[in-house]
Order: sequence, then C-alpha cells, then structure tokens
Amino acid sequence: MKKILLVLLLCGFAAVANAQAPDTTKKPSAPADMQDLDVPAVDNSKIYTWVEVMPKYPGGPDSLYSYLAKHMVYPPIALDAHIGGIVRLVFVVEKDGSLSDIHVLSTTSGRLSAEAIRVVSAMKLVPARQNGQPVRLESDISIRFDPANPHKFY
Repeated sequence: MKKILLVLLLCGFAAVANAQAPDTTKKPSAPADMQDLDVPAVDNSKIYTWVEVMPKYPGGPDSLYSYLAKHMVYPPIALDAHIGGIVRLVFVVEKDGSLSDIHVLSTTSGRLSAEAIRVVSAMKLVPARQNGQPVRLESDISIRFDPANPHKFY
C-alpha cells in the first residue's frame, strides 16, 4: 500500500513539474524587423476606408481651397447657362499620395465633373498611415461650383 501511495505521489509531482516546464515546441516567428512590435502587419494591396492617420492636403483645408481656386476653370458653357452645384468625387489615395481610380459619385453637370476630375487628378496628398506605414485609402471630395462666384470653389 505504501508503494502504491509513493508511486501515485511521484506521478503527481512529475505531472506538476511537467506542466510548469517551459514550452520547447517550435513556433513560427515574426520577421526580425517586427519581432518587438505588437502591431499587425499592413496588407499592401488592401484599400482602407479608415485608418489611424487620414490623408490630407499639404497645408490643410485653406491650402486645398487655394489650389482649387488657382487651377479650376469654370466651364464657360456651364457658367453662361448658370449651371452650378456640387460634384462629389471618389478616389484612392495611393501610398505615395497620388490619386487613382477617380470617379464621379454625384454631379449636376458632366462639364463640371470633367473639370473637377481634371484638377483633382493632379493633386498630391500626404498619404494615409496605418501602424506607421503608408497605405492605400479610399476617400472623397465634394467641390461646389457656384456661377455667382465662379472663382471660388469650396
């Protein structure tokens, strides 16, 4: 009986000792440059819709409005016909800040939207960032054309 009790006691100690032993199984490791980071890797092909740092025009909104006023030309036919309204464009801000895949979400005139696309396609933004890395992001802009104020776009 003492031998059985001794065997059971030793098995119990062995089980407890084994449970507290360090895990020596091989686990996949992160790349060397990411081993100390607790953030997930960024998917390079993904187009985000919201990130930690959103893209912006260099200098902020006032600089954007100045850029639009300097480069936008109110289409003469639309101005003569007193056609105005809001053109809403959707686009992808690339990792380098350039814009791609620009298309019209809503408009009041094809001439106004063509001018908005022409000017917006030449813009360069400060790119979006996720986990400290530049990423692609879908964004939009609304541009108001007012025939009573043909040199102001907001």
